[in-house]
Amino acid sequence: MKKLLLIIPILMFAVFGCKNNADNTSAKVDLAQLEKRLTSIESADDKEAKVTVKVEKLVDVKEMPGYVYVKVTTDKDGSKKVRNAITNGRIFIDADQSLVLDLEEEIFLTSILNFKNTEPKTIDVSNLTLAGGKKDGKNVIIEITDFECPYCKRANSLFKQMLADKSDYALYIMHMPIPSLHPNAELMAKIFEAGIQMGKNFKNDLFELDTPKLLEEKAKEYIKANNITEFTQADIDKIIASFQEDLINMFASKTENAQKFKELVASKAIEEKIKNCQKQAHQLGENSTPTFYFNGKVIQGFDAPLLKKLLENIE
Repeated sequence: MKKLLLIIPILMFAVFGCKNNADNTSAKVDLAQLEKRLTSIESADDKEAKVTVKVEKLVDVKEMPGYVYVKVTTDKDGSKKVRNAITNGRIFIDADQSLVLDLEEEIFLTSILNFKNTEPKTIDVSNLTLAGGKKDGKNVIIEITDFECPYCKRANSLFKQMLADKSDYALYIMHMPIPSLHPNAELMAKIFEAGIQMGKNFKNDLFELDTPKLLEEKAKEYIKANNITEFTQADIDKIIASFQEDLINMFASKTENAQKFKELVASKAIEEKIKNCQKQAHQLGENSTPTFYFNGKVIQGFDAPLLKKLLENIE
């Protein structure tokens, strides 16, 4: 607890600067507003999730006027989590310090402070593909991604929304498909690269594809056509191969030269480009998606509040 009490004034100074709080002698935390803000934060990375938050006041923190010790119960799609925390209604600090929030800004203070104090890396973008903005954009964003990764999809949705009316940025794709988890991701990366070469940016189309659903529909067609009740590995391989052929044809039909597009998808040059992207990501020490580099500073995972704050500042 002593360590926890020490971190609060440090964070308050770092974020808000000096302020006389001598008149803050009693805890006046609006629990209903606290529940509302925590619910918004818990829902930030998945707007479709059903989230409820219940906050119960435990005791005032006498050592820190204005703060209360609370019990927070979060239910996210039936998965419950209970945590104790100290808060004054704006700053929220988990008892084990795993979560430090500015509730008003809806941002993880540890994330923003770590980001601000991280040394930027110089990253060669010559092998990467510009997927948005302009090459001379002031803000350089590198997206290490997998087109079938669910959190990569959510990140793309946020980028699409927040960058729609902005131009002073350069967004590069560094492919890192994970075939063991996402069997179509490598092919989707090839489709993206082939499209770019033909003047078509399929980034949003690929991220927005519900490949599990489409694959399920293909499996149902296969079952009906072959009158089978159990799948063998050979059946699964045939279904995936047929689905991937459909995927190529789907995007080939959106170009002016379908045959050329298919040749590009199958080309050694594009295969090597994706391998080089993977190699570059690993050299940076990255092995998971999504990961972002914003002007050389790394953001691990889909940290929606931090990404939103950074994207808001782009012109």
